[in-house]
Amino acid sequence: MKKVLSLISLLFLVLNGNAQESLDTIKSFRLSEVVVKAERIIHKGDHDVLYLSNDNKKFGTNALDAVSSLELFQTAINETKLVSWDRQNVFILINGVPSTAYDLRGYKGEDIKNVEFYSIAPPQYMSLTAGPVVNIVVKKRHDRSYAGYFNTSNAVNTEFGTNQIDLTYADSLNQVKLDYLIDYRNIGNIDNLAEYTYSPQLHSQYRGTSRYKGQYHNISASYQRYQGNHLFNAKVYTIIEPLQDEEKRAGLISTDDTQYNGEGTSLLKSRSNTVAVDLYYRYLLKKGRLFAINVVNTFGNSYSDSKQSMLSENTGNNDYDYNLHSRVDNDSYSFITNAVYASPLWGGSLSVGSRYEYKQLNQTSFNNKYKPYSHNEFLNTGGSWTWNTISFVPAVGLNIYKQTSSGISQTSVLPYIRLYSDWWGKGKMKGTTVQLTLTMRNISPSLNEITESETYLDPWLISAGNPKLKDYWITSGKLSFAYFSPNNKNQIVFMVQPSYANNKIATTILKEGDNVYFRPQNIGGDFEWRFDLYGS
Repeated sequence: MKKVLSLISLLFLVLNGNAQESLDTIKSFRLSEVVVKAERIIHKGDHDVLYLSNDNKKFGTNALDAVSSLELFQTAINETKLVSWDRQNVFILINGVPSTAYDLRGYKGEDIKNVEFYSIAPPQYMSLTAGPVVNIVVKKRHDRSYAGYFNTSNAVNTEFGTNQIDLTYADSLNQVKLDYLIDYRNIGNIDNLAEYTYSPQLHSQYRGTSRYKGQYHNISASYQRYQGNHLFNAKVYTIIEPLQDEEKRAGLISTDDTQYNGEGTSLLKSRSNTVAVDLYYRYLLKKGRLFAINVVNTFGNSYSDSKQSMLSENTGNNDYDYNLHSRVDNDSYSFITNAVYASPLWGGSLSVGSRYEYKQLNQTSFNNKYKPYSHNEFLNTGGSWTWNTISFVPAVGLNIYKQTSSGISQTSVLPYIRLYSDWWGKGKMKGTTVQLTLTMRNISPSLNEITESETYLDPWLISAGNPKLKDYWITSGKLSFAYFSPNNKNQIVFMVQPSYANNKIATTILKEGDNVYFRPQNIGGDFEWRFDLYGS
């Protein structure tokens, strides 16, 4: 036993001596104060990750205001949309769920974990939008919370405003939200002047003052459950929009041999009611893969009622007295489903998506009934890869479109091609970026454009649809040079955007008999160059 204890004691002394020798060789330095500052923008392939500073979080009164204060957006307070640095409206997602700016206003800046900004919609979001996308990653709660958000902005003298109330219950798994927003306008003393020249022999002129009244009501309720790899969101909402534009005016109608003077009114009343059910489910698989599906059912009805009158006090000069009444009634339904699968691949990512959309419109105008409908299937795939400081985001798709109206049925099967690439500088070039987008795609007419409903704008001027419209090709490019000064919002941007549209749809003026028609037509080729230069 004594031999064992002696051996242990000897081993301890040897180890202690070696440790003391190692400590003696370490030199001591006095460091000056070091400040570690995290990057606020991190470039990751097809998107940028932005983090909010304390100043960003406190900017404005809600999360939309806070996000707008980040470098890659246009700063705004109490807005109802988000605008990117290149002046485009941004499609908003919250935790991957398709959302609106109104939804984002219901959160606080402090609720945001980070912001993922895509300068152009990546393949997994191509079926939702063609422009920029932002995904707001909201912090997951670990407690139980009851929150209320109230925002009022009203002007008494000009009678317009935006008011919003949001009530939220949230815990670690569930979230329930009740939202109501009203945006209204009641603006009077609007001076108007309208002139129509139909021929050297016929001319009309109207001068008057109008009052515009408009309201937008958005009422919604949503439930979200976020557990593990599963996220489910169900939302029911209704939108109500009553509008009225009333004008009192004096009219002058001139012909070869007479001049008519009269007094009259123009009254336009419309209302639309929309009810929608929006279901979203996302499942995160292993190794960074995900699957998501979104189904939206929308029911709507609306009407547009236009009344115009003109009366002369001179009974001997009342040949051009008139009383016109145009009314259009609509019942609509749409079913949209989106599905996407995304997975890491070759150091980047690959996604495959599908979108099916069915739209139906039942329209009545002057006792004539129109029932146009359309089917649209969009299949797409694409990826995102980065080489050094250059990112490539190619995408291809196939658009299968069928529309039917007034006995005319058209089917088209057309490809979709898009290439996006960007470069972000480092070192002395930090804050500099060059971005290139090349796109070839087709654009289809709306159901409202392919009906034959008519609305009188003047006794000889009629606005009408065209069931013979066809979709058209557009090939476009966009080259952007931008510099963002680090740590502040100074920036300078230059953009060049050429585009060519083949068989483009445009509103044309056509004379048929004694009447002139505003009617959309396929007009052939259209080539445009656009240049933008701005700074802030």
